[in-house]
Amino acid sequence: MVPGTNLIFSIERPSFDHPSVPKTDELAQYYDLTLAEDNNPNTTPNTPVYAIYDSVFCAGHLYTPNGDLVLYGGNPELFKCRTNNCEFYVDGRSAIRVANRQDPTQVTYVSTLARPRWYPSLIMLPDGTLMAVGGTTNVDSMPGYAINPNYELWKQAAPGKFQAAPTLFQLPLDFVQKTRGFWYPFVTLLPTGHALIYGDQEGIIIEPQTGTVVSTLPALPNTPGFATASRTYPYHAPGRLLPIVLPQDMTAGADLPTTYIDFILWGGQKTWSGPDEMALDTAVKLRINFMRTGTNAFAYTYNNWEVERMPGPRYQHNGINLPNGKWILIGGAAAGFQGDSGLGNNPVVNAWEYDPNQTLTQRYRVLAASRIIRMYHNNACLIPDGRVLEFGSDRNDVSKIKLGNILPTDIDPSPYGDADYRIEAFAPQDWFRVKPVIQPLTKTVYAYSELLTLTYTLPNTAPAGLSVIRVTLHAPCSSTHGTDMGQRTLVLPIKTNTPNANNGWGLGTLSVMLPPNARYAPPGYYLLFITMTDNSYSRGVWVQVGV
Repeated sequence: MVPGTNLIFSIERPSFDHPSVPKTDELAQYYDLTLAEDNNPNTTPNTPVYAIYDSVFCAGHLYTPNGDLVLYGGNPELFKCRTNNCEFYVDGRSAIRVANRQDPTQVTYVSTLARPRWYPSLIMLPDGTLMAVGGTTNVDSMPGYAINPNYELWKQAAPGKFQAAPTLFQLPLDFVQKTRGFWYPFVTLLPTGHALIYGDQEGIIIEPQTGTVVSTLPALPNTPGFATASRTYPYHAPGRLLPIVLPQDMTAGADLPTTYIDFILWGGQKTWSGPDEMALDTAVKLRINFMRTGTNAFAYTYNNWEVERMPGPRYQHNGINLPNGKWILIGGAAAGFQGDSGLGNNPVVNAWEYDPNQTLTQRYRVLAASRIIRMYHNNACLIPDGRVLEFGSDRNDVSKIKLGNILPTDIDPSPYGDADYRIEAFAPQDWFRVKPVIQPLTKTVYAYSELLTLTYTLPNTAPAGLSVIRVTLHAPCSSTHGTDMGQRTLVLPIKTNTPNANNGWGLGTLSVMLPPNARYAPPGYYLLFITMTDNSYSRGVWVQVGV
C-alpha cells in the first residue's frame, strides 16, 4: 500500500504469460483503487513501472519515513519466455532499489547489500534505519549451505542518491541453524527498541545496534498431533503482533506506558511434510512482558504459550487486523507445503474471523468463501476503505492440485493456468454497517504525543446512541508470501469524546493522543480509523507521525 495514496504497488513474478502486459519489462505495476472503485470501462487502474531490470521478486520491502518504497534483495537471474517474447532479468539478490512515492513509475538503484538475500524480512528501527534479517544467498538452499547468519542496517541518506552498503551484524549461529532455512523470518520492533526475531520454532530478542541477545523466547508447546512443527517458509504461518493498546491515562512524553505485547502464530505445517500432509489446526500466542531496569536496559518475562484451536488446518495464508480489533485470516491451503515444486494442496477458500477479545473457544468464525484459489505467493492488505484486498497466487492449476473437500463447481479456475492475476476485495460483516465519516483534518503531519482532534459525521440511518470507542493507527501494508513487513496497529488513548447530542447522529468531535515515541510508532505514514460501539468503522485517513 503506497503511503498517503490509494495505490497498491505490486511486483509480478516473471514466470508466466501475463494477460494484460504486452511488454517484457513491466515487472511492477501500480494499481489505483480509486479507478477500480469507479468501475469505469474506459479507464484502467494499472500503471506499469518500466524501471526495474533485475529479478526483484522474492525481495524484502518496506517504506521509508517519507513514504518511498525500499526493495531489498530478490531472486537470482531469471530467463523466462512468454508468448512471442523472452526476457532476461539479471541477479537481484544484492540490489537495494527505491521506488519514489512522488513519481510512481521511477525506481532507482541506490546501494548494494552486504550479503545477497533471497526471502529477507525488513523492519524499521526508531531512527528510520531499515533492518534486513534472514534470507539465503541462494534459492531454496538448505541449512548450512547458503544461510545468512546475520542482519544488516541501512538508512536512506538522500532520496534517489547512491550510497554506501549496509552495515553487517552477526546473529548467534546456533539460533540461525535451529531456524533451518531462515526464509522470511518474523521480525518486529518492540516498544523497548529491541527487535524480536522468530524463525521456525525459535525466537530471540536482540539489541539491533549491537546484535546482543537480550532474551530468548520460551520453547513452543508440543503442538497436539505433531512431534515437530514449523511456522516459517515453506510451512508458513502468519506471525503478527496484536494491537499495542496505549493506556487512556497516558501523558505526553511517556517513556514506556505499556508493559506487554502479544505475539501470535496462526497454523503452520509439520517439518519435512509431504504433499498430502495436513497442516496445523492450532494457533499459539505468547505474551511478552517488559520493564525498564536501567538507562538502556530492559528485563523480559513471558506468560505460557496459549494454544488455540482454529476451525481447521491452514498455512501460507494472511492475517489482516481490522480497525475494530478483529482479524481476517484469508487465503492459503490445508495440506502440503510452499515452493516451486507445487506441492500445496487442499486450498482453503473461506475467510475466517478471529476476535482475540472473545473467550478461548469463541474466537474464530468461518466467513464467506471465494471462488478463486489463493495459495503460494498470495497476498492480502487492509486498504483505506476498510476492506481486505486479496491478490496473486501461483502453482494452483486445478488440473495439478488436489482440492480436498472443495467441489470443482465451487471453484473459478485461473484462466492463466498456474498463475492467477485477479484481484478481490473482501468485505467483513461489520464493513456493511452504517459508517462514521471522518471530516478533513486540519493538518496531516503530527509530532509524538501530540493531541489530534478530529470531527466526524454519523448518518441518521445508524443505530441511535452510538459513540466512538476506538481510534487506531495502522502501518501501511507491505506483504509478500504471507509476511507483512512492518505490520503494526496502535490503539490510541481517547482524551475527549463528544458525540452529537441528537442520538449521536450528525457531527461529533474527539481528540486522541498520538504515540509517545518512535519505539512505539517508527516515523512515517499511518492509516487512522475510528470505530463505533456497534463495531462499524470509518474509512481510513492518512497521517504522518514523527517525521
